[in-house]
Amino acid sequence: MRKWWRDSGLGEIGGLVFPWATVLGPYPYADGHGGYARAGLDDESEDVEARTAFRLEAEVGYAIEGAVRVGGAARVQLPFFLDLATHYSLYWEPEDDVAIAIGRTFLELRLLDSIGIQLRLGLGVLHFQDELGGLFGPSAHASLDLFLVTPLVLSAEASFGVAGAATIVRASVRAGLLVDGTEVYVGYEMESLSSGADYVELRSPTVGVRQWL
Repeated sequence: MRKWWRDSGLGEIGGLVFPWATVLGPYPYADGHGGYARAGLDDESEDVEARTAFRLEAEVGYAIEGAVRVGGAARVQLPFFLDLATHYSLYWEPEDDVAIAIGRTFLELRLLDSIGIQLRLGLGVLHFQDELGGLFGPSAHASLDLFLVTPLVLSAEASFGVAGAATIVRASVRAGLLVDGTEVYVGYEMESLSSGADYVELRSPTVGVRQWL
């Protein structure tokens, strides 16, 4: 793929290298590179092969009124401009034995893809599940990763979706340390659910681990 993009000239216009020509290193800060991704149509990139990258993560947090939140996420990052990502949270209140799950699956476009920053916008499907059954609806998503200084990674996400009569909004921020492809992070998660005059807000301090593959 990389050779075809280079030979066709589609990845470079007017001296600017576009995201679909990006070459990914083995993981962030690998081999002395300054970040997760770098442009792939210059002579200096010949030692790095285009590849598909993966991220897997798990996290746990404490939400309102004694509820526990367990989260999981996965991302497939292609060596051009698209990502496929999913994120699920399970909220469980042990005292009343009540649980709900909220998940999102997106196809995202990397609008910015450089050494120090990745910015993505996407559309996908929102899934809400409780003891009464499941609801699905459309959702929009934005995510940001900043690689400012080794080994710090700053991340933020926001999404807005509708499932049934409910509007569901999610926002999260994280700060992590990434060593040899394993990131340990702390963060804060907010999920709000509203339907007419009814409104619930779930806030959750979070700790987690993310594996960059």
